[in-house]
Amino acid sequence: MSSHDYDYDHRFVCASCFADEGIKGFIEGAMKSKECSFCGVAADEPIAAPFKEVAKHINDSLYQEYDDAGNCMSYVSADGGYQGETWPTYELLMDVIALELPRDEDESLFKALVDRLDDNAWCQRNPYSLTYAQETEFSWGRFCQVVKHQRRYFFRDDDKHDREILSPGELLETILDYAGKIGLIVGMDRGVLKVTRARLQRDGEKFESALDLGPPPQAKAIQSNRMSPAGVVMFYGSDQPETALRETAQSLGAGTYAVGEFSNGREIVLLDLANLPDIPSVFYEIPDSMEYNPRPVLQFLHHVSWEISQPVARDGREHIEYVPSQVVTEFVRSRSTETGSIDGIRYPSAVHPDNASYVLFADQDNVAVPNDKRPAFKGDDRWLELVAHTERQVSEDDLRGWKNEFAKPPTDFSD
Repeated sequence: MSSHDYDYDHRFVCASCFADEGIKGFIEGAMKSKECSFCGVAADEPIAAPFKEVAKHINDSLYQEYDDAGNCMSYVSADGGYQGETWPTYELLMDVIALELPRDEDESLFKALVDRLDDNAWCQRNPYSLTYAQETEFSWGRFCQVVKHQRRYFFRDDDKHDREILSPGELLETILDYAGKIGLIVGMDRGVLKVTRARLQRDGEKFESALDLGPPPQAKAIQSNRMSPAGVVMFYGSDQPETALRETAQSLGAGTYAVGEFSNGREIVLLDLANLPDIPSVFYEIPDSMEYNPRPVLQFLHHVSWEISQPVARDGREHIEYVPSQVVTEFVRSRSTETGSIDGIRYPSAVHPDNASYVLFADQDNVAVPNDKRPAFKGDDRWLELVAHTERQVSEDDLRGWKNEFAKPPTDFSD
């Protein structure tokens, strides 16, 4: 053992020296020292893990998505060396991974990591193939191209053109498969759901009943919406009144709005794409009990959730731009899961950051009405119940303020 190795054997590092949650989690499960050798913080209980173990974990984790170029990349001296992009260890950590070390003012921790990790010319694992994030992006792009311009709802085996890109049918199946893995297909007991819908009240109008505030009658379902084509009635709502007002008033303008709050009169099942866990870092330690790597699964679901919730201008092209989310919705609506048929989708609001919107697979026949005298229909299922209603004013100042708060879309789902 060299004196250099001996020094590493006696150094410890605490979780606070890293910003990455995956590394923090590893350290918190391996703490043995009451003092950190790098930031100098001390405590009465163990707070730091052996540096050698942490460095090994980081090094091993890197090989999930990166490799030594010598193992997988062509090398041609006449053409400048490796035939593809490579990075030395310090550049991989600093520029590619963007590893944050919040307490490393003298860069001693960064230098120790570079010294301890494999001294490779690092490259993407399988450098001549797509990354998983690229596979997801291109698969969604292919799906949109097919459903917008070739076919809407029926897919054939020959839709599979590229072994790295999911066919439209495979993409739809993957959405539900991955959602089931992550636990996004959620059962809700009766009365748990709280969803609001807003309607502009023009002169002389007063909306108070469940039928007024619920899904529109079929005759009025004449425009294409985010999750439903013209002619197909669904119930659109939001997680709170302000979200419902923002969603509605953005296109209808200032005025007095009737806001209804609805609940579920029976148990329902939702696909929740608005409550996705964060994408774990490449340094996340996968528990032995977990049968899959959550990182690519969540990269995929975050991308799909973002795509289907993007705002679309009502400029005459919305009937085309909404087709991908409509096809996803129809597929989800048509499938049964272990918990039963899915009754709706929760997704991020396009106009109210950190809030959610709903599409429920309910029309006016599914709305419960007090002292209902409507004739029953086959499979009578009146489960959407109005539990409260109020009136709200929306001003021009409100509209201007909301416009400035539009969520800015992420562009990278690899983190």
